[in-house]
Amino acid sequence: MKRLFTTMLPVLIACVLMEIGVVSVAEAQAVVTLATGQFSWTPGVGGGVASQYNVKCGPATGIRSVTTAVLPVPPATTPPTTFPVSSVVGAGTWFCVVNAQNSVGLSADSNEVSFITGNIPSAPTGLTVK
Repeated sequence: MKRLFTTMLPVLIACVLMEIGVVSVAEAQAVVTLATGQFSWTPGVGGGVASQYNVKCGPATGIRSVTTAVLPVPPATTPPTTFPVSSVVGAGTWFCVVNAQNSVGLSADSNEVSFITGNIPSAPTGLTVK
């Protein structure tokens, strides 16, 4: 249930933002909090074992200006298939893919995901009534 909720929450947020007119359908993207957002993917089937993954992101579709290698964390011998968004990108709009790599070469890129990152604002303080 938690996975379904976390998968559907960005869609729900986008629908609400479209309904109240904050964004158009064309602008609607997943909203990811930098502090908790995670990339997640499934290893490919039928090829060699990956020794690392490369998360590649940029400010527009098809543009990859940032690449971060996801390596095994000892004692593991294979790299993880989740990675913090904040380790790759900062606040903004991003378009990202991931590929796998081993000593033989690189896989093709995964599907592209797009999202908006940021941080939840701090709570206001000093509220008074006069």
